[in-house]
Amino acid sequence: MRKQQDIDRYYAETGLDAAAEADAQRRNQRAIEAALNGQVRGSAPAHAEEAPMRPRYNDGEYDGYAYYPLEAPAPRKRMSVRKAAWLARIAVLIVFILNVMCAIQFIAEPLRYAAAYGLPATQESAAMVAGLGVAFLMWNVTYPAVICSPRRFRALYVVVLIQQLVGLVGESFIWWRLINAGLGDGLMAAGIMRFVIFDAGGLVIMLAAFIVLALAIRRATV
Repeated sequence: MRKQQDIDRYYAETGLDAAAEADAQRRNQRAIEAALNGQVRGSAPAHAEEAPMRPRYNDGEYDGYAYYPLEAPAPRKRMSVRKAAWLARIAVLIVFILNVMCAIQFIAEPLRYAAAYGLPATQESAAMVAGLGVAFLMWNVTYPAVICSPRRFRALYVVVLIQQLVGLVGESFIWWRLINAGLGDGLMAAGIMRFVIFDAGGLVIMLAAFIVLALAIRRATV
C-alpha cells in the first residue's frame, strides 16, 4: 500500500498522471474499436462501449488495464426453430386430417351427401359427389411432405397456403353467386358456407404457423 502511495505521489509531482490517464483512454478506445470490429476475440464484453477500461492493481502494484464487468441484460425468450417447426407441423396436420376425412366420407357415402346439397338421389349425383371427394384427396397430396418437415419444404408450404387460398376464394365466389340468385337459404348455399368457414380457419392457422417458423429461421441465421 505504501508503494502505491509513492507511485501516486510521483505521478502527481511529475505531472505524468494526466498523461498516463490520456494514454490509457486512447488505448481503451482502440481496444474497444478492435473488439467491436472482431479484430480481438474475447477482449471486450458484449457492451464494450458501456464498460470502459480502468487501471488494475495486484497487491498495490500496477497490473495493466481491465474492463469493468457489467451485468448484461437478460436475453428475450424467443421460440426456437424446432418448436416453430412443430407448431407448423401440427397446424398443417389438423387441416390435412379434416380434409381427408371429408374426402373419404364423400367417396364412401356419395348419395348421403348428394341429398345434403339438394341433388337428387341418383347415380349421376353420387358420381359427382364422389368425384368431389377424389378432388379433395388430390388437393391434399402436398400436405404430407410439409407435415414431415415444414422447415425443409418451406416452398411446398407456400404452395399449400396458395391452395387453401384458392379454395377459399373459389368457394366464396360460388356462395356469392348463389346469394345473388336468391338461393342463399338453400341447402347448397349452407353447405358451401361450411366449406368457406373451414377453409378460412385452416388458412389462418397455417399462415400464422408459417410466419412464426419463418421468423424463427431468420433469427437463427442472423
